[in-house]
Amino acid sequence: MLGFGGMADAGHASPSSATSAGLRLVAASKRYGSTHALRGVDLHLRPGRIVAWLGQNGAGKSTAVRLATGVEAPDDGCVELDGRVVAWRSVREARAAGVQAVAQELAQLPDLPVEEALHLGCLPSRGPFVDRGRLAREARAALARVGLDLDPRSRLGVHSPATRALIAIAAALKDEPRVLIFDEPTASLDRAQAGMLLERLRALRASGVAMAFIGHRLEEVLSVADEVVVLRDGLVVLRAGVAESSPSRIAQALVGAPAHAQAAWPRHDARAPEGVERLQARSLGSDAPLRPSSFALRGGRVAGVAGLLGSGRSELCLTLAGLVKRTGHVWLDGRPLADGVGATMDRGLLFAPEERRQDGLWLDLTIEETIALGLARRGGARDRVRSRAVAEALVARLRVKCRSIDDPVRALSGGNQQKVLLARLFAAQPVVLVLDEPTRGVDLAARADIAARVREVAGEGAAVLWTTSHLEELMEVSDDVLVVRDHAVVASAARAALDLDALVARLAEGAA
Repeated sequence: MLGFGGMADAGHASPSSATSAGLRLVAASKRYGSTHALRGVDLHLRPGRIVAWLGQNGAGKSTAVRLATGVEAPDDGCVELDGRVVAWRSVREARAAGVQAVAQELAQLPDLPVEEALHLGCLPSRGPFVDRGRLAREARAALARVGLDLDPRSRLGVHSPATRALIAIAAALKDEPRVLIFDEPTASLDRAQAGMLLERLRALRASGVAMAFIGHRLEEVLSVADEVVVLRDGLVVLRAGVAESSPSRIAQALVGAPAHAQAAWPRHDARAPEGVERLQARSLGSDAPLRPSSFALRGGRVAGVAGLLGSGRSELCLTLAGLVKRTGHVWLDGRPLADGVGATMDRGLLFAPEERRQDGLWLDLTIEETIALGLARRGGARDRVRSRAVAEALVARLRVKCRSIDDPVRALSGGNQQKVLLARLFAAQPVVLVLDEPTRGVDLAARADIAARVREVAGEGAAVLWTTSHLEELMEVSDDVLVVRDHAVVASAARAALDLDALVARLAEGAA
């Protein structure tokens, strides 16, 4: 019987003598179109041990979770449970075998009663009706196992993030799991709340559950994990015991270049001159969250944003783009920038989000229609002849592979979709261009095309902000570097004044 009550922390347990015990991904590969999300990885979760799965966005962590929990099947390789190959057809089958991820969707259901959140998809019934008495009894018992004493009829939204995280764990423990995967369980918690949650995980480890812990705060990882595995570009690039996993070693593994990256980036050894100051931020903050930060972006230059996962890179982009309410002050070309995404775009600050398919594109529009949305900011979208001419020119300039500009965006590869998104922004003649992971999930040739074309836009006078999970990419495309840590810009420097080792060391500061 699993439980937390009265258990002492067993410390970092030794590996099981039965090497096949627990859950394994064996030479597992998964592809989505031309993107290799996982490339023959081996991952092992043993009873009574916590393995930290770390990696930047797009490294393969989420894909590993989906394969491990029955959401998807590997294209190659297999999943094993206690040495036997399993081929789950659904999350329900994996859960029945004792393998599941702690539900993150509870945070999106603030009006759901706690007792129902603990029984998602399996409310106890009496005939055609929900058995309310049994529902409440089982809910109280599940909550007690994680040390919670609260009204099971209360709504999720009235409780703190830490309490909701424990409720999600209680829901998972109700099924007596053998393997649990925690995907960013402390992301919405402050450090005190996170510390309480980690104590619960240590007690759970002592009960013999095999666990994966996905997180971005290195101090938490090193305090709770027995082993650290770092994924990058779908490969395992570091596998080590926690005693051998210093913050600097982990940081190097997280941000190092993929093995094939050297040929991907066009070098520009002649750095851009100091251009006119296009954007100035003073004590800029938001509830994204971004803590007060001051910096400037100059025309003709690309400013790369360096930071580990969870540092606040994307939050900086969202704040600049006006997608969240800003605090502090922002000036664009010397004039105050009003709040709101509409006002921001009207002034020429344009944003390419990390999730292009979900947040940046209307996939059923044609290429021409998409680019015309950018041209509309300059008043040229109504002129069909001009609109087609601009679209044709940008498609050629970005080397978009398509049959014609009348093709729907949905029909294009991921890299070509990204190029169309950039074409839309280029058509609007940006003053400041904010790019969040613009090369994520695109092939090497497309990466090189995107980097070259963005530098051309900078050369025409725009200021560019470029975030990336790969430091070698950042060092190649950037003229300036902004260092982001703990949701704030903490330093800035000319790229020419930095080397890779010094930058890695700077990112690891404060993580020990």
